[in-house]
Amino acid sequence: LTLGEGGHVVDDRGAVSVVTLNRPEARNPLSLELIETLHRTISELGSNDCIRAIVITGAGTAFSSGHDLKELTSHRNDSDRGREFFAKTMNACSDLMLAVVSSPKPVIAAVNGIATAAGCQLVASCDLAVASQDARFAGNPLVTGPKHIRFYAGFTLRDTDGFALGTLASVLQLLKLPD
Repeated sequence: LTLGEGGHVVDDRGAVSVVTLNRPEARNPLSLELIETLHRTISELGSNDCIRAIVITGAGTAFSSGHDLKELTSHRNDSDRGREFFAKTMNACSDLMLAVVSSPKPVIAAVNGIATAAGCQLVASCDLAVASQDARFAGNPLVTGPKHIRFYAGFTLRDTDGFALGTLASVLQLLKLPD
């Protein structure tokens, strides 16, 4: 078990590495630091010959609430009203999603709760999503993941909806996700 920078934990379980977003008190938001360190972690694990698969999950009751809005709004007092920080964060997030998509190892999202906005995009970037009974998905006006999963404004997918749509592998009772 390794505590990563930026609020994530890496737990190597033999050939599978489990990366846990670890800010449950804030619903595991994607801060710039977490985005950048997740990108490095995914790249490192992808090039590690001992690792055969990567699982991303969230601690607590949420997978991820998306971008860290407190962090983004804290830059509103910058001379450019936060535009540069916003652009840097969005570009880093895009780079992370591309790293997940292009990883030579399969990346699996183990979704244990709500995944919204950029958190939902992270799920959509993975090769496979496994959802608990408590999983919920909500996206921005239109989030098209690299795997062609689409989420529309005001449309929330539950684990059973995703299974029926063919977008999620729903293993409800077989997979025990952390509480």
